Amino acid sequence: RGAALLLVLILIAGPMIQIPREFIQKDWVIFLLDRSVSMEINDNKLIQGVQTRDQQLKDIVLENTEVFDSLGKEKDLVWLGFGQSTYIVDGLVQQQDGEYQLEIPPAQDTKTQIATSIKGALERAAARPISGIVLLSDGQTDDPPDANLIRQLVSDAVPIFSIPLGSTGVVGDLSISNVVAPTQAFIRDRIPIEVEVEWSADGATAPRRIIRLIDERTGDELDTAELPVGSTETKVTLIADATLSGEATWTVVAETEEADVAIENNSQSLSINLIDRPLRVLYIEGYPRWEYRYLKNLLVREESIRSAIMLVSADQDFAQEGNEPISRLPRTAEELRKYDVVILGDIPAGFLSPHQIELITDHVLENGAGLLWIAGERSVPYSFGSTALTDLLPMTSGPRLERLNEPVNMVSTQVAQAMGVLNLTTDDNKESWPKELTSSDHPWAQIYYAQAIDPHRLKVGAEVLAESSQEIMGSKMPLVIQLRYGAGKSVYVATDEIWRWRFGRGESLVEQFWIQLIRNLGQTNTGDPLQPASLNVEPRRLAPSQPMRIELSVQTKSIADELGESVVVELIRDGEVVGTLSLEREDTTQYGATYLPSNPGVIEVRPRSSMLDSLDLRQIVEVENRQNELANPQTDHDLLKQISLQTGGQIVSPQELDELGTLLPNRSVSTLNPLLEPIWDSPLAFILMVLLLTGEWVGRRIIGLV
Repeated sequence: RGAALLLVLILIAGPMIQIPREFIQKDWVIFLLDRSVSMEINDNKLIQGVQTRDQQLKDIVLENTEVFDSLGKEKDLVWLGFGQSTYIVDGLVQQQDGEYQLEIPPAQDTKTQIATSIKGALERAAARPISGIVLLSDGQTDDPPDANLIRQLVSDAVPIFSIPLGSTGVVGDLSISNVVAPTQAFIRDRIPIEVEVEWSADGATAPRRIIRLIDERTGDELDTAELPVGSTETKVTLIADATLSGEATWTVVAETEEADVAIENNSQSLSINLIDRPLRVLYIEGYPRWEYRYLKNLLVREESIRSAIMLVSADQDFAQEGNEPISRLPRTAEELRKYDVVILGDIPAGFLSPHQIELITDHVLENGAGLLWIAGERSVPYSFGSTALTDLLPMTSGPRLERLNEPVNMVSTQVAQAMGVLNLTTDDNKESWPKELTSSDHPWAQIYYAQAIDPHRLKVGAEVLAESSQEIMGSKMPLVIQLRYGAGKSVYVATDEIWRWRFGRGESLVEQFWIQLIRNLGQTNTGDPLQPASLNVEPRRLAPSQPMRIELSVQTKSIADELGESVVVELIRDGEVVGTLSLEREDTTQYGATYLPSNPGVIEVRPRSSMLDSLDLRQIVEVENRQNELANPQTDHDLLKQISLQTGGQIVSPQELDELGTLLPNRSVSTLNPLLEPIWDSPLAFILMVLLLTGEWVGRRIIGLV
């Protein structure tokens, strides 16, 4: 009975049984997988062939599944893709058949921001313990970790173990960095496409590079150029002879004899609107000199040109020539607007009224027309020195130009070749300029009258397209000079004896000389002069957030008055209107506005007006991501090494991955959480009490107390 009472007292005191229990929180190992476009660079050399950095990453992970299995038993493995930011990926996934698969998105981020991505990984971990960050990257980034981030990693004891991807040496990559092409042109034009290529390996010999221009509609190769082995040239000009009208897509492709490390930057597409209509030319000549006689016949028989020709010295009853003869010169802007090119022969400035001179000047400046001067002994250029047209002369005004005191030969310049003009070929000579024209051994090739233009008198921006092959007074004399003026161009030919070449090669050289110059001048005025309105967008290819200028031009003030003070244009993507923009009236016949596209893609710009619905005024604009990473394919393994050493980690080669488990510190957290169980209501206490009371009863029976 005393024992039972003691047990009761003990139970009343509330004794507890403590059962030891320990909780272990695994630490994280964060794997950062580079998913930027530079991972597609093909520069990881194997025993046989090469592979992309992306394939190298996948092989490293899939070939070390046992390592990750073992590591996953001790730590939580977290897989993150990164480029401009971090995002969760499935990572290494075991299939039902026991095989492993690496499930990650394609490498397509346009930038690699390592510092931002490391910060994002730390934020995802929150308060969880991190054993380390394993960084699989080529090191290329525009966002390296700064001192503050390094201090944070060191303070939090988060080491970075880097697995460098890609080549350890200098990578040579061929890329197309820029393409300059007109947005519109006439068919049958010689259309210049300026291409700038780069070879990224400094100090390494550049390979043979072939640049091709392909028409996507037909698959035809329009032109090709070659840069030989070791050449330091970076620019080439491809010349296309278009024959099909409409909106065309051409692709410039750069090739090497060996596989290039980044084929994504080896091509660039361009859109060009090819217009099928005759070029309209107004030719005004002072008197029937020899150059006039051959040039006017050339203009009449050339099928791609419609000409109106006026001979100033002719009698009133003389029938003016040309495909579209005129009896008087244009007196209004509307009448002059229908001509793409104006040719001024040797006429006195007084023949043109001040108003007509102003019309020609404005036509070149605002409408993009071309002006061609043909020098003469009587009036051009000195009589125009006091008129508004002096601004369109490529040399400064001054005293009357004297003729050269000796015959000269003409040769085209590199500028002309780059523009695709003055490319004179013969049946037996495919060079851009026949050598016979530069030799004094051929009297027919010599020019006996040419004006002496001091090169120092050329205006800023003037370009010499042809010059004398001989030096006169210590320098070569400019013979064909171009000046860009506003939206148009002006070309001055300092001789009127191109006709002499017919005695050596017939009409061929003369035709090529004049037709190429005239068509070059007409390329900037490709709109239909008979159409009441035109829409222009510049540039036609741009990057997101780069401004583009949208302009609507109408022919007359009355049309503009009917349209009102603004015209709305729709911005269409994939057949859906994604926005509108109001073009404000900026001039009598001009509307304009600026737009900043935000997302890449193809945008169609189209006016929304019942007056303009019958006109096809739409323009196509391509907004493209400029993948700058591919412009410089070099890896930056030194940066990865620096990050690892500064944070207490190290560089880990693929062959050393099995040591990753020993290299990663143990950051797991052990938490003691013992289990306390009360005794008073336990079965044991009940059993003890029953046993004690039963023992007392049995004892009392034995000794006869009951």
